[in-house]
Amino acid sequence: MCGYCYEMIYLNELDDHKNGEDFDTGALLLPLMLQEFQDISPIIRRFKMESDFDGFYDIIHCRNISYRIFPELPNRIQDKSTGIVRLKALKGIDSIRPDFKKVLENLQIFKETGWTNLYKPETALNKNLWKKFISNKDLVPASTEALEYYIHWWLEGIDKKRIDPNESMKETGVRGSLDDVCADEWEKFYDLFPVFYFSLTYIASLGIRDDLIERVAIKLPDGVPYYEGYDLWLQRTALHLMVKKNGLHFLNKFWSMIRFEAIYNELFKCCQIEKNGVELINIIENYYSFLSDKDKVLVDEENEESPGQMLLRLKAQIVNP
Repeated sequence: MCGYCYEMIYLNELDDHKNGEDFDTGALLLPLMLQEFQDISPIIRRFKMESDFDGFYDIIHCRNISYRIFPELPNRIQDKSTGIVRLKALKGIDSIRPDFKKVLENLQIFKETGWTNLYKPETALNKNLWKKFISNKDLVPASTEALEYYIHWWLEGIDKKRIDPNESMKETGVRGSLDDVCADEWEKFYDLFPVFYFSLTYIASLGIRDDLIERVAIKLPDGVPYYEGYDLWLQRTALHLMVKKNGLHFLNKFWSMIRFEAIYNELFKCCQIEKNGVELINIIENYYSFLSDKDKVLVDEENEESPGQMLLRLKAQIVNP
C-alpha cells in the first residue's frame, strides 16, 4: 500500500482511538502517529524498545525541531521544560541518517554549508547548540532556497529522475507503480527531508513567504508517496501552519485544491482543541455542502465511510462531545 492508503487508515483509526496507547494496528501506523500526535508520550510508552523506532529517528528528530521552533506547543513528554523527546538511541548517534557521507553529497545542491549541524540529534536536544544553530544569519535565505527546491523538484517533478515506464513494466509487470521514481531520488528525498521540514516550519515561524507554505499545502507530490508518507506529512504540516496563521476560514478558499485527507486531519485536530465550536461547525458544514453526492454516501460494499459521513461524525463530536 502507498502513503495515501496508510493515511486514510490512520484517519479512520483516529475517530475510535484518540491516543496512541490503544491504536489497534500495532506498529503499522507508528510513523503517522509520531508525525501527527501533539503529545507523543503515549507512543513512546507503548513502543518501549528503542528498536521499535529504527528507521524513524528522523521523524522524532523533526518533531524535536518543531518543539524548538514553536516552544509554546503543549507537550507532556520526558523533558517537560521543552517537550523534547530524549530517546537513548537518539542521543547515541552522530547523525539521524545512516549514511552521512551520502547526505553530504546531496547537501551540495544548496549554497548554505551549515545544514550539517541540523542532522545531529544533539542540535535539537541541547538548548545551547540549538541557539547557536538558529542564530545563523543565512538561515532565512537558505530555508527559502531549500523550500523552493522541494517544490520544484519533488512536488512539480522538475529534474526528478524517473524510471522509464516500459522498463518498469518489464521488471515489475506494473506500469506507473511506486517504483516510477528512481531509487537514488528517493534516497536523496529522505536525506534532505530534515532540511525541508526545518525550512517549512522555520519560515512559518517568522511569518514570511506564505506563498511557499501555501504551495506546499496545495500541491500533490509528483509520484506516489511511500507508506510512511513524509511528503504527505509536509503537506499536512503546511496546511496546519496556514490555518494557525490565518484561521479556519483559510480552508474556505481551497476546498477543491487540497486533498480531503489533509483537510479532515486539520479539522480533527481543531476539534480536539477548538475554542470556537460554532465556527468549526460552520466550516464543516461548508465543506460538506461542497462535496459531491458520491462523496456523501458509502463508497463500497465493505461499508467504508464516505468523506461526507466522516465529516458528519466529526460535527457530532462537537455538538455532543
